Amino acid sequence: MFSPLDFAPNQAGAIFSVTNTVANLSGFLAPQITGHLLNMDNSIGQWQISFWISAMVYIPGFILFQIWGTDQLQAWN
Repeated sequence: MFSPLDFAPNQAGAIFSVTNTVANLSGFLAPQITGHLLNMDNSIGQWQISFWISAMVYIPGFILFQIWGTDQLQAWN
């Protein structure tokens, strides 16, 4: 695990603020979406849909980081 200080110390504040904002959107949207799904039909199937939505949000970010992510100091720093 690394932080913006590892790869861009001069830009760490700006990078952290953007990534933190995007990351916290899930904390706001997940209960809204899950509540909507469960209001339609409170069943195991609706819970499964909720977890699949969560997986579909996180998996692309994981794959993109595995392909292009690095913890090396960046030239644009």
